[in-house]
Amino acid sequence: METWWWNVEVQDSIKRKTLAKKNWDYLRDEESKMIYKEARRETKRAVAKAKENAYEELYERLNTKEEEKDLYRLAKQRDRAAKDVQQVRTIKNVNGNVLTDQVSVLKRWKEYFERLMNEENEREQRAEEVDVVDHHIPQISEYEVREALMVLMIHR
Repeated sequence: METWWWNVEVQDSIKRKTLAKKNWDYLRDEESKMIYKEARRETKRAVAKAKENAYEELYERLNTKEEEKDLYRLAKQRDRAAKDVQQVRTIKNVNGNVLTDQVSVLKRWKEYFERLMNEENEREQRAEEVDVVDHHIPQISEYEVREALMVLMIHR
């Protein structure tokens, strides 16, 4: 998030809102709730006012020749905001070569997940190798449980 337009008033307002929220979370009464709501409204107003002022100043400067770089900065910022941040543009293939073509990247992701989801589970293989017990295993008696609990209580 770009915050180049933040000023002291916005920062102070956010601090007051944060403190009001902490106070309301602690007290949970109606008065602190109303104070927090008012601080939240005040912060929204301060942010809107700061943005408006910053953009007004920026647009005024853009009318001059020497401030052309601000125009490019604004264009880049808007371009970044319009793009999908989660979009992956490059990925390496199995051999370590970088793929940049969108079709190739999607194909590589498909290959990766197919391999990942279709591997054999090592735990299932180990379960097959375990020897099965053929004789009867007696149930644990109530007496044995009581004795074990007594030993635990003594050693605490």
